Amino acid sequence: MSPSPFLNSIREFMLVRGYSRRTIDAYLYWIKRFILFHNKVHPSQLGRDDIVECLSYLAVGENRGENRGQCKSGFVWCPELGER
Repeated sequence: MSPSPFLNSIREFMLVRGYSRRTIDAYLYWIKRFILFHNKVHPSQLGRDDIVECLSYLAVGENRGENRGQCKSGFVWCPELGER
């Protein structure tokens, strides 16, 4: 499977700004989870309600409330979502 141009652009953006590789990997993990949660719909097609839905699922459905802050931070790196 070829790397996603979308995720690669986020990785490059964060590398240029000096983010650690572990931080980048964590944010990309949550962005991928978000995209997969919404059946591979591109983030440009999603909005705040979709973020809330995903966070609620993670907090309640998977008992991952401890990761909610990191997950939400990952969503900020979806440029289309950060603008909404």
